[in-house]
Amino acid sequence: MTPPPALLGLLAALASAGGGQTLQPTASTPPMTLEDSRRLSAEHDRLCVRFAAALDALEAGRRDFEGAADREAALKRWAVLFAPAHQVIGEQDDLWNEHNSRVHALEVYVLTGAALRVANRDRKPETFSADLDTMHKANDEMRSRKDRLLERFWDVGDRYKEAAAKLAADRETAKQDRALALGLAAAGAAVAALLAWAARRYVKAAPEAFQTALPPAGPEASARALPALIGGNIDVVRPIGRGGMGEVYEGLDRTLQRRVALKRLRPELTGSPDDLSRLLKEARLVATLKHPNIVAIHSVEKEAGQVFLVFEYVDGPTLTTLLSQRRQLPWPEALKVFSGAAAALQAAHERNIVHRDLKPGNIMLDSKGVVKVMDFGIASEAAFAVSRMTRSGAWGTPPYMSPEQELGEVNTGVDLFALNVVLYEMLTGELPFTGPNFLAQKRERVYIPVSQAVPALPKALDAFFATAFDPDPLKRIHDAAALSAAAGALV
Repeated sequence: MTPPPALLGLLAALASAGGGQTLQPTASTPPMTLEDSRRLSAEHDRLCVRFAAALDALEAGRRDFEGAADREAALKRWAVLFAPAHQVIGEQDDLWNEHNSRVHALEVYVLTGAALRVANRDRKPETFSADLDTMHKANDEMRSRKDRLLERFWDVGDRYKEAAAKLAADRETAKQDRALALGLAAAGAAVAALLAWAARRYVKAAPEAFQTALPPAGPEASARALPALIGGNIDVVRPIGRGGMGEVYEGLDRTLQRRVALKRLRPELTGSPDDLSRLLKEARLVATLKHPNIVAIHSVEKEAGQVFLVFEYVDGPTLTTLLSQRRQLPWPEALKVFSGAAAALQAAHERNIVHRDLKPGNIMLDSKGVVKVMDFGIASEAAFAVSRMTRSGAWGTPPYMSPEQELGEVNTGVDLFALNVVLYEMLTGELPFTGPNFLAQKRERVYIPVSQAVPALPKALDAFFATAFDPDPLKRIHDAAALSAAAGALV
């Protein structure tokens, strides 16, 4: 594609101001080549395989702990398993950082060349390198895959810290073997420090969609200190997770005596008045949705210069957590989740509200098994704010995005495509489109039919997914209720 005329004009002016001197890229960051991009992507893929294996070992350590008679010994074995994941995080960030900086160096190089040709009145300025878009795509895909693995890492780390703290407390309460209790508490603190190190490194290397918003350690710490009381009425009880928009805490509404979820927004999402206004407008719109399958927004609160979204508290796991534990679900259970999420989408679409980033991490199941979809529209507004700083143009998660969404089009159909990807993942334990070139795979329908991935599943599902993943949006089912009915008819 040709650089925008306004941008070329600006760069041409800069080139002319340089007195005719030749502009060159800096030697410290050599521009990316397609060959190097492919090499770094391949290395990153190998690191992702190592990271996934380390996470599988951590999950096995958790299961070993839960079933062990000697939980103290099992906890120590579990703690040792964090080291391999810890090592991979550092290697991944170094590799992605190199790829990202060199792609941007190439972009500067190409833009500079284009500006010089305009300054020299070249009637046919050379277009952007055809490889540049491919490299940007690889950049986004590397980051997305790493983000998904890091989400699993945070989850198992939180479970470890909870287990260590509970064991130490139980020992202390029973006043049995105080030294052992202190040792367990120390082990928990050590893993917590490791997780914090990983989070700080990740934030520095890639402040993207799943970045963890940790309180700053310097003079800004007091500004980001967590208030004990929100809105004069909500007590902060405990941290329960973190995500793309910030940290999540359990809270207690004093007036109504009910549990709530507090989402503290990352400071970069609220720094720009326009970004904050757009995000809060979306939150207020979503707050009008009242449906049993949608996580309700109770209010938006500002406290100590920070912004908190107050949500309905859901006592249960995300679908991401459930799949990390069980890998795949039987058809009746997957259909129940699919139908509940479809009902949520139908209610939102009737109000012209599009989720835009539906995935297992945004689907929860409460203690009674009721499906709850969260972050309608809000997550994508947060991603938009981040994209303004990171130059990322994709507001979604590539494996779940429809072909038209990857090209910038957003409508209710993008949610239905994502829901179909979630259904495939629930049934097979794998994503249908694994990258790195997601758009090409979706356009060419490069995926394994479910009856081949899981022979026990009926072949009628193959026809369902053939329609669900049709690259032409006009040939897919356009209504969430009709899509749910079509899936239900397959039983």
